[in-house]
Amino acid sequence: MKAQGLEARMQGHIEYRNDGAAGIVRIKGSGLWSVAMIEEHFGELKAMLSALREQGKAVRVLVDMSGAAVQPPEVAAVIRTATQDIYEPGDRIAMIVGSTLAKMQMRRLVDNDVMKLFVSAQASENWLRAYEPVDRAERQASMGGRR
Repeated sequence: MKAQGLEARMQGHIEYRNDGAAGIVRIKGSGLWSVAMIEEHFGELKAMLSALREQGKAVRVLVDMSGAAVQPPEVAAVIRTATQDIYEPGDRIAMIVGSTLAKMQMRRLVDNDVMKLFVSAQASENWLRAYEPVDRAERQASMGGRR
């Protein structure tokens, strides 16, 4: 009986919410994920972020992984590749982690300029809102249309 309860808690889950009022996409992950699950997650997230970009909105994402386990190497590899492909300069992604080990793993995976790791939900929200997002169309115009 106890083993089944542990297995149920470890089974991975990822949920999304586009908090339009706050301008933040909120993602909450828990448990262990499979490669198929994480690939599906990033496919859905890519579509959501593309829609925001097409509307000229800034990309602000809050990823709460405080309930997630340290992920297996094959899942970690997909996370590394997907985060490099999906996020662009000017995006801001705050990730909340629940343990020092998870923070160390994620730091190795997502070492980039658009993502920061936090152990506090409030600190992550403050960082996401710290600067007014620049209108995407304005930013592209100032860069001569380059991305």
